[in-house]
Amino acid sequence: AGLIQFILLTILSLGLVAAIFDRLTDREIIAMGFVILNNLGHWGMVLALLASADLGNAVWLFAGLMLLGDLVKLWFVKSTNFTVRDFPQRTLYILTGVYVVGYLLILLLELF
Repeated sequence: AGLIQFILLTILSLGLVAAIFDRLTDREIIAMGFVILNNLGHWGMVLALLASADLGNAVWLFAGLMLLGDLVKLWFVKSTNFTVRDFPQRTLYILTGVYVVGYLLILLLELF
């Protein structure tokens, strides 16, 4: 389970690296700060999973909070009709949905 969690979190973390370039494109200074902190947290957890087989509740807490954040993001996108540039709102649902599924899988694997 730990190896699969490591792989999943690495994939999700790589996606967040791409988000840095997206924020640069839009020159979003505040959002850039958040995405950098989010990257640091994700890559920190990737390294922690690499270093230890048993992180106690850390993985559960991390994935649970990230999942909650993305569920809030989905609610925000829906309730405000939020869009980014010329992308359809569906794109935001799909990208955020990938993260929701990833965090759910990490949480489910933590149960085993």
